[in-house]
Amino acid sequence: EKPDLYPDPDKFNDRVITLKCDGTCVIVDYHNKQINLRTRGTLSYLSQNNFVDFEVLLQNQDFVDYVIKNDRFSYILELETPNNVIVINPGEIRFWLLDIINKDDYSSVGYDELCEVSRKVGIPTPPVYQFNSISDIVTNVKVWKGKEGVVVWYNNFRNRVKIKARRYRDWE
Repeated sequence: EKPDLYPDPDKFNDRVITLKCDGTCVIVDYHNKQINLRTRGTLSYLSQNNFVDFEVLLQNQDFVDYVIKNDRFSYILELETPNNVIVINPGEIRFWLLDIINKDDYSSVGYDELCEVSRKVGIPTPPVYQFNSISDIVTNVKVWKGKEGVVVWYNNFRNRVKIKARRYRDWE
């Protein structure tokens, strides 16, 4: 939408291109001896109509233990659920681990560490795609059906650009 606001992703060799999940952002951290789940703009997941879907995440004891043990970080996930369909119905409740943010300096841990944590806690990261350039991504993704699009992460995971399928944009 405003390409001048971001460094050109084609000038970076550290691009990671992942599926853009069609769901609700979930932010998880541990503060004051309590696990906190929320979405953007809310203090708690309990204000959501589908709050029970969020609680599925709390049943993952490996994840809960990891968050408590590593309380310097906020964990960014995407919740896809048939109980709150944005555009594409996922058919089941599922979570994707998208990023981990250091609360001290607001930096991302980066893709390699994200994947390592994903394996430890049993929450997948979104599928990864390979494209040669942004124009190659746009050409391919714009004709996708049944998927939202992709996120291009780059610049040490500090920047991201979302590229959506034409059909998805028409549904919004």
